[in-house]
Amino acid sequence: MLALLTPQTHAQRTISASGGSLRLLQVSDTHHHVATSCDDVAASSPCTSANNTALLRSVVRAERPDLVAFTGDIIDGRSFPPRQRMDEIYATARDAHIPWAAIPGNHDDDHPTMSREALMDHLTNKSDTDDGSFYVDVTNSAERAVARLVFFGSTGERAATWFAALSRLPRVPALAFLHIPLPEYATAAAAGLPMSGSMLEPVSADSSRLFSVLRAGGVVAAFCGHDHANDWCVRWEGVQLCYGGSAGFTAYGHCSARDACIARRARVTELTLDANASLATVRSWKRVDGGGAVAARTRLDDEVLWSSA
Repeated sequence: MLALLTPQTHAQRTISASGGSLRLLQVSDTHHHVATSCDDVAASSPCTSANNTALLRSVVRAERPDLVAFTGDIIDGRSFPPRQRMDEIYATARDAHIPWAAIPGNHDDDHPTMSREALMDHLTNKSDTDDGSFYVDVTNSAERAVARLVFFGSTGERAATWFAALSRLPRVPALAFLHIPLPEYATAAAAGLPMSGSMLEPVSADSSRLFSVLRAGGVVAAFCGHDHANDWCVRWEGVQLCYGGSAGFTAYGHCSARDACIARRARVTELTLDANASLATVRSWKRVDGGGAVAARTRLDDEVLWSSA
């Protein structure tokens, strides 16, 4: 069974050597707080904060992921009490008995009673660095690592140094999860490269040098949140740079007209093994809301992000 890596345990998931797969669900930017109305939804759509958990539970039922990755801004300064609101979102995985991982965003500690230290204490069993970074290896039935999931609690120099130190591990294709997009997201978007998904707001990137370290360390795809109305993927210098999109009805979205608003969404990514028990493909798509529920066949932008072929 997949578990989260801590300093005391090497967490891994064993998947079958032939035709095996591992499905990940990325949830970002729910900004979950008690509300009787929602932000940036069609005026005719009845909506409350209950839509947040209803959407996520329906996605979990439809996709049956092996791991849920929460990539920050699960709560914000309006979330009272903060731990309860945060745990209501995490419970969408926990109650379904699905392993989950969480990294902090820039708003999770906005609350006056949720300092950065308190936030990290709340997530203490889910990280192996003081900024909340950790990794999980995916292994095949022979207990050989075939992929690595790397979760970044920050994207600064400390994170780059920590990731570079992982070079001591067997090199395998890696997926990176972070909250704020890297500068290369903006560079790739400005380059006019082929893009899947929507770009409905500017890229709000940090000033990190992390991208070059990720690329050198075997990362084939990165997944962020932060910019709620972006859900695109672009390939830049061999790395797929992807947004998850916002899953929160109590977070800002985007409306081009009163009755034309972007649907809330979550990203699904699937790792598949080949007959030799090595990673064959990384494939991704998005699930979108339908008034707080998700139709089982509703997928957007189903694409192969990486292939060993």
